[in-house]
Amino acid sequence: MNRFFEGLTIACVLLVLIARPAQAEPAMTTADERAALQSVRASHLASTGRCAEAIQVANTMSSRDAKTELMIGKCAVSAQDYGRAITALNRAAILDPTLPGVNLYRGMALYHLNDLDGARSALANARTSGEEAALLDFYNGLLLLRDDRPR
Repeated sequence: MNRFFEGLTIACVLLVLIARPAQAEPAMTTADERAALQSVRASHLASTGRCAEAIQVANTMSSRDAKTELMIGKCAVSAQDYGRAITALNRAAILDPTLPGVNLYRGMALYHLNDLDGARSALANARTSGEEAALLDFYNGLLLLRDDRPR
């Protein structure tokens, strides 16, 4: 069933690429089209919980956009590969500083790398940009627990 939806998603992307008006946008190269399809496939795999496969697809891409880097970062956090997560999330932040989710997942990864000041800063930035409140509250709570040192 998942292969059906994966094929359907790729078919929809191809249909959109084929049906777009020729004069409205500059022509996409074959490499651009391949990268767009790989990005859609990687996102689909990650959204269905198949992060290892998603990262393999993303690693074959010649260039990655901010959303793909964020997807890699999220998958790396869930796999507890926090070094890889920070690398991908920093690239995502450079490519699109306003992309929702980057600061939240950076804060999570930094927390697990014991960079508590960095985690506080990233989570504060996430809160000001209105990112997912439940995870923010959880990690802020963990930071508060770490700060409560017995005298």
